[in-house]
Formats: sequence, C-alpha cells, structure tokens
Amino acid sequence: RALAAAAEKERDEQLQLSSQLKESLEARVAEAEAARSAAEERVAGIQQTEGSRRAEAESLRSQLSAAKQAEAAAEAKAAEIVGSADAVASEHAAALEALRVQLEAARGAEERAVAKYRAELQNHSADTLELAKAKEAATSATADAQAAAARLGEQTTQLETLRQGGGAPR
Repeated sequence: RALAAAAEKERDEQLQLSSQLKESLEARVAEAEAARSAAEERVAGIQQTEGSRRAEAESLRSQLSAAKQAEAAAEAKAAEIVGSADAVASEHAAALEALRVQLEAARGAEERAVAKYRAELQNHSADTLELAKAKEAATSATADAQAAAARLGEQTTQLETLRQGGGAPR
C-alpha cells in the first residue's frame, strides 16, 4: 500500500507539474499570439506607410513630369518670341534701309532742283514759269527730304528701342 500511496502521490505531483506546465505553456502561447498580433499590426502599418509613400512618390513623379513639360513649352514659346522679335527687327532694318535710299534719292533730287534753280538764275534765260516750277520742285524735294529724314529718325529710334528694350538678343 505504501507503494500505491507513493505512486499516487507521485502521480498527483506529476499532475500538478503537468497542470503548471500546461498553464505556463498556455501563458507562453498567449504571449506569442499577442506578439504575433502586434507584429501583424506593425506589418500592416508598415505596408500602409509604404503604400502612402509609393503614392506620394508617384504623385511627385507626375508633378515632375508636368513641370518638365511646362518648362519645354516655355522654352519653345521663348524661342518663338525671340524668332518673332528677330523677324520684326529684320523688317525694321529693311524699312530703315529703304528710307535711307529714299532720303538719298530725295537729297539727289533736291540737289538737282537747286542746281537747276541756280542755273536758271545765272543764265537769266528762263521765263518766269520755268523759274516758278524750279522753285516749286526745290521746295517739294526739300519737304520730301525732310519727311524722309523724319521717317528715318523714327525708324532708327524704333529699331534701337527694339534692340535695347526686349528685342532679340544678339
């Protein structure tokens, strides 16, 4: 009997140890499950943060692309404006040259008219009508020369303004 009592005592001790071991293992399993849940929550948070960062990076890529397109459009417009300003400056230069030619022609006409007028006066052979015509031609030529000189001054001023104030860079 003593052996049976000792075996029963040992069995009771084994049951108690098993119960303690079971409680200890259940506590560890609960801790592990809590740790796993916490880890899953952290993973979900990290995945969400990563998704947000990817979306932000994609948004920034789109903004960069749009900015590059806007820059290219602005450069093209600037080139167009510069080309247009060059064309306008060239037109003004051509108009200025044409006015110079007109001025020289008017001056030549004036000199011829004045020479004719002087020849008429010196020779005393022309009649009054021819004298009046020569005076009128000289006056007209002088007026034409003054008008051409005025237009030349205006065109020169416009060309200089274009070159200095925002015209095509040279």
